[in-house]
Amino acid sequence: NLGVQFVVSGVIRDMGVENPSSFSNSYWARLKRFGKKANQNRKFSVDVFVHDGFSGSIIWQKDFSIVGKWNARAQKKVSFGSAEFQQNEYGEKISNLAGYISRLVSEQLRCQPFMTRISRVEGKVLHFSTGANSGVRPGDKLSLYRTFNFYDADMLKGVELTNVKTVLTVSQVHPAFSTGRISVDSGRLNIQEDDLLVAW
Repeated sequence: NLGVQFVVSGVIRDMGVENPSSFSNSYWARLKRFGKKANQNRKFSVDVFVHDGFSGSIIWQKDFSIVGKWNARAQKKVSFGSAEFQQNEYGEKISNLAGYISRLVSEQLRCQPFMTRISRVEGKVLHFSTGANSGVRPGDKLSLYRTFNFYDADMLKGVELTNVKTVLTVSQVHPAFSTGRISVDSGRLNIQEDDLLVAW
């Protein structure tokens, strides 16, 4: 629905403290915090997923977790990602983890072929929904694939790709879309909207 090749999502599983009693307002808890004897560690656990935008299949997933000291004042509300949050050891570790996750996701996506949907068919000219913003350049060559929907034994929908052994040469490039030409009429190959162009 978004017209994107990949969808990155995540689920935060845990943001709790290891010892809630360390953050109470009791005399002994305050004394321990003052003497740096309290366990002020806070956990952060997140699962990250990368889905293929065309089929919905999971391409990659991994869980991550860190523990850092949460030294904000007890009962004080600190917004996630705020300047005060980032100055905390716990917030700093989450920021570093986010950067690490971003690099790992980029490495995974770099290994995937480039795919884009055909948005309009006009004889030998095909329009597709990716442009200069995604690195497409005039003269690029993309392989043409027909798409077929199928359902597995659990009635989950999947997408099968069939190579029609025809290459499109990109002719015009705009920021968000492009056009290209193929050597035979699209009607002979039964090319339709939502079929795919792929660069391996």
